[in-house]
Amino acid sequence: MARAVAPEDIQPGEYVTALHVVWECIPFPWDGSDGNSRPARILMLPENGSTPVQVLEVCLPLVLVKTPYGKRGLIDVRKYRLARVSEQFGRRVFEEIEAQQQAENKNAEKAGPGNEEKETQ
Repeated sequence: MARAVAPEDIQPGEYVTALHVVWECIPFPWDGSDGNSRPARILMLPENGSTPVQVLEVCLPLVLVKTPYGKRGLIDVRKYRLARVSEQFGRRVFEEIEAQQQAENKNAEKAGPGNEEKETQ
């Protein structure tokens, strides 16, 4: 089971996924606010689910991560609520996506250059 993790508890090497996206909206004066209202925070579900990533380094509020696709990126924990997933699950996701990419690369190599046209006709 994925469990919410506090930003200060995130450690390099573990797998995390976005549980919620934090969206802030500023109240409009015509909404009855006095203009000094604080932004409202709304938690939304991530679009298209959320693929686990592996934490490489933490320097709050930023977390350097590696995706199963081999890319690296930064997550700002002020914009995302993260959940920790098990190491077994994280590794399995990475393995499955890597296997899928290898199969796609093999298929592309088999088709070879110039064969794309023949396949589409």
